[in-house]
Amino acid sequence: MHLHVTTTTEWNIYQEQLLLLLSAMKEENQEFVLYATPGAEIVKRAVSVGIVCRELKTFSLLNITKSLKHTPIDVIHSHDFRALKLCIALKGVLKAPLVYSYRPEQIADKGMINRTVLRSKRVDRFICSCSEAKTEMIIKGVPVDKISVLRPFINGMEQSQVNPKHIIKNSLPPHSFLIGTVAPLEDGSDLTTIIRAAEIVLKNKRDLLFMIVGQGKQMKELNQALFNRKVRERFILETGNVNYYEYITAMDLFISSGKVVSPTFRLVDAFKSKVACIATAVGIAPGLITNRKNGVLIPKKDHHAMSQAIELLINDYELRNELAEAGYKYIEDLQETPLFVRYTELYNLTLETYSAD
Repeated sequence: MHLHVTTTTEWNIYQEQLLLLLSAMKEENQEFVLYATPGAEIVKRAVSVGIVCRELKTFSLLNITKSLKHTPIDVIHSHDFRALKLCIALKGVLKAPLVYSYRPEQIADKGMINRTVLRSKRVDRFICSCSEAKTEMIIKGVPVDKISVLRPFINGMEQSQVNPKHIIKNSLPPHSFLIGTVAPLEDGSDLTTIIRAAEIVLKNKRDLLFMIVGQGKQMKELNQALFNRKVRERFILETGNVNYYEYITAMDLFISSGKVVSPTFRLVDAFKSKVACIATAVGIAPGLITNRKNGVLIPKKDHHAMSQAIELLINDYELRNELAEAGYKYIEDLQETPLFVRYTELYNLTLETYSAD
């Protein structure tokens, strides 16, 4: 039986991946136990798909060890940093190997990263979301044979009964080239950089439209930032409870402009819609995009680099089309190997190594 522990309360790509994994394990009649923070989004969603989720409470170590007293645990999997300390203690009690999903984009505090490395001797396998995270771990002294890279996996996309692309396109001026991004609530998007890049690009190209789809405080701030700017008339702001996927399908070019994390769901949406992508090299964007192969990577907060990337893809139709097709193929190839199979291989590798110690 596998023990999974997560303390993350919000819903993100990693929580989605965890729920997909557990759903697959359930279908394959694989036994597991999931512990999560009370009230966390994954608790609610797990129940909706028939997965029992036990809640982490005060004195979690004592409670978990008592409840699992007669349950043999094969692997312990800590899915975030804050669960790691508890899982290390559980490893000592349950005598099982420990797997840790290292999420560098979720650890802003350097002290946390250092403590992760200090605890690495108790971790039997690190799972990193991209090769950059693996490199960071190696530089900090984690043995390379303890690290595996498992890129994010998305199980399908939002779909609509109608083709939203034509509906949205028909509402725009004829022959408009639509450059867009999405800014979900509190996702850390860097919208100021997009505005400054647009000011440069629009000096030479007046048939461009910039669409930002989002909600929350940052959209209000965006309105203020655009106030009295000449480029305001070239921006379309869509707010409220919107279907991001439908708008992405209508875009000619998608920009993921994160400062710390990348809105990975939306990058994958763009890939699935065959829309060429530009992304700031933060979070796991470098793990999804190989520069000039299936998208364009640029430094964060660099409006000059962003404007150059936009102009490059506007002017080079063949490259834009190649990147869009490559992004689509990347997602198709990624989904060929089921998530359950990939994790099972990593767990088996961990057990083999652990048994050899």
